[in-house]
Amino acid sequence: SGASVNCIFTNSPLVANVTINKQMQDINGQNAQPRQGWTVGAAATATPGSVASTSPSSATQTTDANGDAVWNVTFASSSSTATVAVHEEQQTGYDFVTGSCTVTKLGGSTTKTRLDGPGAQNLTGVGPGDQVNCIYTNKPSSATLTLVKKVNIQYGGTAQATAWTLAATGQTPISGPTGSAAVTNAVVSPGTYTLSESGGPACYQQTGAWTCTGATATGNSVTVARNDKVTCTVTN
Repeated sequence: SGASVNCIFTNSPLVANVTINKQMQDINGQNAQPRQGWTVGAAATATPGSVASTSPSSATQTTDANGDAVWNVTFASSSSTATVAVHEEQQTGYDFVTGSCTVTKLGGSTTKTRLDGPGAQNLTGVGPGDQVNCIYTNKPSSATLTLVKKVNIQYGGTAQATAWTLAATGQTPISGPTGSAAVTNAVVSPGTYTLSESGGPACYQQTGAWTCTGATATGNSVTVARNDKVTCTVTN
């Protein structure tokens, strides 16, 4: 008689949420945007306890219009934990730039893990109620191409090398006078480029073929491979 009884029940979720977001930069490594249709994966292994299910059950998904793929990991008990292995499937013509995963615990604390590449990397100690957010950033594979103009004035000519416009025509066309930013360490897509020059004063002619370092020129053509640093020179 006269007693006051207060009962409190506390529950916590048995589900952890895993989101992988895919970002794609432009060829210059800027302007990252969400990338749809990229295959990424997350697989959970119980340590200790047990993982009752993972939804969806497939270890890989393709990213949606927001660049996301989402899994829910359901645990059998509140004391269970899991190791979650995340990865992305690298596509030809693209390079891994950076990646990281942030795990936010149910209590609010966070841990951040750097991803060293597209291969599977383990996130340990993921438990019920945790939020796992991973970001992979890629860019199209690229190389650099520099075009150089030289003028031989041993016979008294006065023309400046900048009087000619140099050009490389291919997947990422470039053109401009020698020494300009447009044709100096220009970031280009790998592929074959046709080299040419135009303009310049009369009474000058090209002396020999284009020569290139970092790749081999064949006539007025050069094939630039991924990550190459190529410089091509022409003399009049």
